[in-house]
Amino acid sequence: MPKPPAKPEAEAKPETDWLRVISTLGGLIGTGAAVVTVLWRIGIIPSAAPTPTAVPPTPVYTEAPSDVPTPAVTPTTVPTAHLTPSPAKPGVLLEDDFSDPRSGWEKDSKPGFELGYEEGEYRIAVQSPELVVWGNPSTHQPWADVMVLVDARKVSGPDNNGYGLVVRELDRANFYLFQVGSDGTYSVQKSVDDDWFDLVEWTPSAAVHQGSALNLLRVECQGTLLRFAVNDEELAVVEDDSFASGCIGLAVSTYEEGGVAVHFDNVLVRATQD
Repeated sequence: MPKPPAKPEAEAKPETDWLRVISTLGGLIGTGAAVVTVLWRIGIIPSAAPTPTAVPPTPVYTEAPSDVPTPAVTPTTVPTAHLTPSPAKPGVLLEDDFSDPRSGWEKDSKPGFELGYEEGEYRIAVQSPELVVWGNPSTHQPWADVMVLVDARKVSGPDNNGYGLVVRELDRANFYLFQVGSDGTYSVQKSVDDDWFDLVEWTPSAAVHQGSALNLLRVECQGTLLRFAVNDEELAVVEDDSFASGCIGLAVSTYEEGGVAVHFDNVLVRATQD
């Protein structure tokens, strides 16, 4: 799985496809660093965790041991109850409050992580350190110009974490990732052919609610312009032409410690207009 980069200690703040999971981030970030990513949809291969380094660009992959067997994964097929556009809501491409566990999001459980529905929310729990795990809706639509919103909150684990939205995911190695941390920080990253780059490094913001408090995350994609907001406060605007369209996902990252569980609710994808 992909391995996250070392996340810098938070500074003092004012107040502060079948199934897809990638393990990333962390370790020996340098010019042209590239390593092998192993997706959970073909099984989990533990990777040796290098000493974390906070040198951008942040995430980098670590080569998985060649002598570790790759367990087979059986895809989960579920109907898509909520994942079609609603004629009553023009522009809405996806809307799900996760009250129906058959609504079409990925479900799986493996050593090191699990994801699925729990009591009307979508839950991702990552027990292993230095992993990134995400789930996609079964439609896997290549959306281009959209606004994506979701409520998210940490329910257990250390505050040194990351959770948020994958957007414009072309495949397992190409996508954007917007995350906040329970320590009051946020970041924007992209993976291009398994090479990771910081578009916005981990940055403290009083707009990010800390601990187990709820955060409303929003990403707006319009052409090459990407906007990122938390709790209705815009935190970053990025111009990047790496990906013009792709699927969305809900993601959780761990760093030095594992044991992080995050619940997501009220995901909405709406087409944006010029």
